[in-house]
Amino acid sequence: MPDSCSWTKRNCWSPPTARTRFRFDAPRIPEVKLNHRGERCTFEAILEDYQLRDPALTRLALIVRAADVKGQEQAASEGVGLRALAEGFSALGLSDEERLARQFPVYDALYEYARTKGK
Repeated sequence: MPDSCSWTKRNCWSPPTARTRFRFDAPRIPEVKLNHRGERCTFEAILEDYQLRDPALTRLALIVRAADVKGQEQAASEGVGLRALAEGFSALGLSDEERLARQFPVYDALYEYARTKGK
């Protein structure tokens, strides 16, 4: 789910002048190769490569994997709903910017869900 990766970038390592939600100092590596790794999704690769260890992000990554990687639906039951939402947003025919603007609140809500569910 590329939109989950955009959400992570916005919230975790925006330019120094931007406020980031999680306040991680991820290194700026110009040629990082981020993609699926075996059964894991790109979102998980981002967490691994940038050492983002927030338990809620880890739970959110399982939801994204279940939505994004065929055969990994069992990783998190919420993934089926996220996949449906992503397909619905895609069907709206919005520009990339508009689609991201509408989807980011979904990922904000999923992050809070994952954060509070882990307590």
